[in-house]
Amino acid sequence: MDGALAEIERQLDERARAALRELPEDVAANLLRDCQTRSVRNPSAYIFVAARKARPSQLKDTIERLQGDLDEKACAQLRELPPEQSMRILDELAQNWDQVRNPSAYVSTAVKNCLSRSSGGAGAAPPPGGGALLGGPMDHAMAGMMGVPMGFGLMAGMGPSPMAGPPGGPLAGGGPQMGPPMGPMMGPAMGGGPPGAPLGGPMGGPMGGAPMPMPMGPPMGTMGPPMGTMGPPMGTMGGPLGGCCGCGGPCGQPGCGGYATPGMSQKQVEQELECAIVRLGLDEIANEALHRVPLETAREIVQALDAGVRNPSAFVMSKIRSLQDGPGGGVGGPGRFPGPAQGGCGPERPPESKVELERRNEAVLERLGVDDRARGIAREIPPDALFDILSQLERREIRNPSAFIFTACVNYQKQHPQPAGYPSYPPQQPFATRPGATPEQVDEAVVRLELDAAAAAEMRALPPESAMGILDQLTEGVKNKSAFATTAARRITGRQRSKSRSRSRSPCRGEARPRSRSRS
Repeated sequence: MDGALAEIERQLDERARAALRELPEDVAANLLRDCQTRSVRNPSAYIFVAARKARPSQLKDTIERLQGDLDEKACAQLRELPPEQSMRILDELAQNWDQVRNPSAYVSTAVKNCLSRSSGGAGAAPPPGGGALLGGPMDHAMAGMMGVPMGFGLMAGMGPSPMAGPPGGPLAGGGPQMGPPMGPMMGPAMGGGPPGAPLGGPMGGPMGGAPMPMPMGPPMGTMGPPMGTMGPPMGTMGGPLGGCCGCGGPCGQPGCGGYATPGMSQKQVEQELECAIVRLGLDEIANEALHRVPLETAREIVQALDAGVRNPSAFVMSKIRSLQDGPGGGVGGPGRFPGPAQGGCGPERPPESKVELERRNEAVLERLGVDDRARGIAREIPPDALFDILSQLERREIRNPSAFIFTACVNYQKQHPQPAGYPSYPPQQPFATRPGATPEQVDEAVVRLELDAAAAAEMRALPPESAMGILDQLTEGVKNKSAFATTAARRITGRQRSKSRSRSRSPCRGEARPRSRSRS
């Protein structure tokens, strides 16, 4: 433990010191380091509370309290991490609870980032004195520029910020003094020399004493673009000689179209994107889709999200699909990402598969608590059409999602009576019946076909001949047998009601019509 941390420990009261002694040495050092970098007013109280949270028993109690908000996967991932890291993630989640739309996705992504750092992958482990997971000294320097609330740790794990000014300065965000001002993002994470190495000439390079083939930025001490400038405008797809991923085309041919923010390396942009994914609570499908598109395109999609978007995951998938299926059609055409055959550097991006769409749609229906009637008709239309309906629902303030979905699906069926590539659903003409059918046969078929409770009730309410006529049509080609049977039964009962009403209105042949009363 260095002298600065030892000095902080000497300032603690006996209760805080006793709590520190119960923790492993590295955990205690991390808590003292956090206390130093965050300029805590009451170090003793901070250390005592943080040390209690770092105990395994405290972690277990916290996870149990959050089981109603976190799914089983997120809880299991938290239990696999060291207690101090898990409690740090939960602390950040609690601080930003009002801004996190999907707590389970927030935790899963944070755990994944933590494991990747500890394994030496993308975003290596933080050096001594560096920022902690999802929160650290970089928050003070970057929160104002990136438009992200304090505590999200935009550059978590990259070490002390080389550009934060004094407390209260325009860039420090009220944070501590982190070192002399330098060029934009010219820290050890960009591959330069050790911290404190000379920075070279007046153009900002060579960095860390290493020779650089070209100037790296503005004069030393200049912070680059104005605060809040995020890079090129939306739609700018890159320079003429390749993109930000380092995979430009041969002999100066166009690359992937990426465009890195001036002074930011690819790793820094990736870390910024990962933290934005955590902050927005994107689900796994949207997370994977963002990693399949060019880096700058993913960054622009995330930046386009605002507070008015109720479902960020659906917004992201809609943007990606519009890029993939934009005007021009085929692969590599306008609206699609260029693949290797078109001079790009990335693989071809196929549109989202039918299985992924179905899985996403089912998750949204479950989250909205849609009733059986709307759920049944929603499964009768193609998944991409249902996805568009659900996206419209998420963008509006709909008080009754079930009614909205049911009406939209009915309108779609009217406009597309027989969608190509999907099994035909209950036809409008009368069903064939099975003469001599019995209620026992109906019950046996309901159990064999595994119909849900609503469909089983509809079948038992029909005459056995009509019910078996419907059940005989439930072949392997019908994907949702319960919805098929329910819709068919309601159509039959609707015809029977309409016939009975028409019979009651029309008098029998030969029967005298009732004479109207004459006015006297």
